[in-house]
Amino acid sequence: MGKISKHAWALLFLLTLISGKARLQDIQSGMHQVLYVNSYALGYYWADSLISGIQEPFSSRPDIRLYIEFLDAKRFGQTCFDQLYRIYREKYKDIRFDLVITTDNDALDFIMMYGDSLAPGVPRIFGGINNPGDYTFKGREFYGILDAVDLKEEIDLIIRIIPDCKKIYFITDRSTTSLSNLSIIKQLEPLYASHLKFEYIHNYAPDSLMQAVSNFEKGNAIALINYYQDDQGNPVNVEATYREIARRSVVPIITDNEPLLGNGLAGGIINNGASHGREIAELAMKF
Repeated sequence: MGKISKHAWALLFLLTLISGKARLQDIQSGMHQVLYVNSYALGYYWADSLISGIQEPFSSRPDIRLYIEFLDAKRFGQTCFDQLYRIYREKYKDIRFDLVITTDNDALDFIMMYGDSLAPGVPRIFGGINNPGDYTFKGREFYGILDAVDLKEEIDLIIRIIPDCKKIYFITDRSTTSLSNLSIIKQLEPLYASHLKFEYIHNYAPDSLMQAVSNFEKGNAIALINYYQDDQGNPVNVEATYREIARRSVVPIITDNEPLLGNGLAGGIINNGASHGREIAELAMKF
């Protein structure tokens, strides 16, 4: 290894001194550092809405510095989590976070795995989750706002709107969100088995999916569309895919998909991302 010059050592010492001084100034000024891990990516409607809602309350708090990271899990799943963790660990090695926010399952999974290293001993606020029973929070500082949409309520709404409905269609892929919702739906299925058939359109190729949608039987309904990737795990254009499903379908879509408002959605219990984000931020600020 070559020798390091006196100038280089001086520069290194100066940078370390500046970094340490900045951290001390943050503490003395009451500045709070918050890490927000979003499961998805910009351009995905739900993610954009959540960010808008979370940033709104924080914008009036100059004492809060918000750092946002995107896992892009709709396109890449959890395969890159270890690499992302190493990047964040290096990136934030000089920052002591006061609180962590996660939205949706993938980000919560990520912080469950790596949070003790990235932000030890601080509260973790989660949102966008409708399966909290699948997680073990005991003895850990996790606090959450549950996803407002109840899949049973959606099914019951369809039955009220279409009393002669005999079959409900669920369109899903292999993403974390889909698999979570699929698990919940299959637990609900026995409650309706005597009078309602659940049909699963799971992990189809795009062409096969559109063909299946075109053959749906009239008088029934679509209750769920979670289609973010094709059967090979490749990302799809979510909003364009949803619009094409709505165009081809002869049955109404009664679900919580806010992006379908004005583009084929017949009804449903809508979960507004911006409102959900504000609730998450307001809970976070209590800490």
